[in-house]
Amino acid sequence: MVQVMESWFLADAETLEVYFGGGFNSGSLPKNPNVEQVAKGDVERGLERATRGTSKGGYRKGRDGFEILANLDPVRVTKALPYAKRFVEALL
Repeated sequence: MVQVMESWFLADAETLEVYFGGGFNSGSLPKNPNVEQVAKGDVERGLERATRGTSKGGYRKGRDGFEILANLDPVRVTKALPYAKRFVEALL
């Protein structure tokens, strides 16, 4: 199970790149393919480093979080995160 909702973002770096635009550094995001096991601090630090050079001036949960969440590709997220898949299946 994920530590924070931003863990889902790691499964869809393409959406982050579109949202943050130029200056986004996807190479700064945690590389663990088991996204559900990435610690909260690692997710937060990775997002901070990846977004600091963007025109938005870095990730802010209140400003950015829910808009990014709404735009994530559900196929990418459910493929990468078993608990997300279970959650979506339960909702359907």
